[in-house]
Amino acid sequence: MLKKLFEKSLLYFGTLVAGKILSAVFFMVLARLLQPEKFGEISFFITVVQVVSVLADVGLKSWYQKEAAQRPLAELWARLIRYRLLTGGVVAIIVWVLNTWWQWFAGAQFYLLLACIMGESWLTMADGYYLARSQSLRLGYKLIVRNVILFVCLVWLRQEASTLAFLSWYTLTLWLTVGLYVPWRTVAWRQVGRKLAAPDVKTCASYAAIDDLGVLYSRADSMVIERLLGSSSLGIYAAAYRFVDAFNLLPQALFHNLFPVAARKNGVTRGQTLKMWAVMAGMGVAVGVVLFIASDFLTVTLLGEAYAPAAGLLRMFAVLVALFFANAPLNTIIQSSDVVSRYVPWLTVATILNIGLNIVWLPTYGLYGSVYSMIAAELFLTVVNWVMMRKIYEQK
Repeated sequence: MLKKLFEKSLLYFGTLVAGKILSAVFFMVLARLLQPEKFGEISFFITVVQVVSVLADVGLKSWYQKEAAQRPLAELWARLIRYRLLTGGVVAIIVWVLNTWWQWFAGAQFYLLLACIMGESWLTMADGYYLARSQSLRLGYKLIVRNVILFVCLVWLRQEASTLAFLSWYTLTLWLTVGLYVPWRTVAWRQVGRKLAAPDVKTCASYAAIDDLGVLYSRADSMVIERLLGSSSLGIYAAAYRFVDAFNLLPQALFHNLFPVAARKNGVTRGQTLKMWAVMAGMGVAVGVVLFIASDFLTVTLLGEAYAPAAGLLRMFAVLVALFFANAPLNTIIQSSDVVSRYVPWLTVATILNIGLNIVWLPTYGLYGSVYSMIAAELFLTVVNWVMMRKIYEQK
């Protein structure tokens, strides 16, 4: 079972890598064209889209995958569409109210933000649809297609290297991807329009809490940096963190493929979990070493001298990547178990710790304060994961 799981995860990882390579090359060129300040503005926009999209999901995608092993998929798919579109609309209204108050985005940028939020709703639903059917490769193909379309934007940006020009093309690319990726033929609009039973609130609440805390845990630092240090600093930080995201694809691939298996009763034994942890921890250390050695090349050489401060950040991020790899199998076992609700308080503490340390350390240590905060929070979660994993198997 483990061999097939890793083979499938590696194949899925391969498609994700191909998509991320395209994405990395695109954003390297984009960073050179726009320089740190405008690149920081774009990174902030994308971060807000990602955070809001996860908040709008309210655990529905994970609920869908969990229920898929026990209920008819057609009925679940209609229920997912109905309630995900509803939550997406509600969150869009909330964002409109908050933006009127705080003025994050003005004019056309705000309407592009709303369009991206609704587009991400469909991509999230389609992700759940394919993952529940063990078709994870489609997620990798989606990433490749989306980034190929994005490359056309470079021709436009050479003539008009502005934030609005990029965000307009980014939004168009997102909706083109929605059109190609969503399995429209399976959408039974009449059934979606009927009054369908609401998803189990208790199950969704646990996954919503984990998803929401997870995105805040990994993205709130960017929002704090933008508020405290400005767009230029966020541009530097985002340039380094993009490489962390790229190398974090294998843990994500393992999570997506392992979750449906682990969700079954006695799906993964303790011995298998420990073997996966050993393999992933070893890979994480290897990737961390590569990041550390290649930090100057990945930042200064590829992005330009303006991004020289990102090299030191990337060397510190090497530690974080190793921790991400090692924690991936443990996270999956915990989040697919029946005791997932017990994990929420600990993830809450880790998220508060990360954000709190960012606020305290950024003024003192600059951008390094954000890296230190993330490493401290991830070490805390590592201890929690081991304790919870042990309790799960003791109960079995």
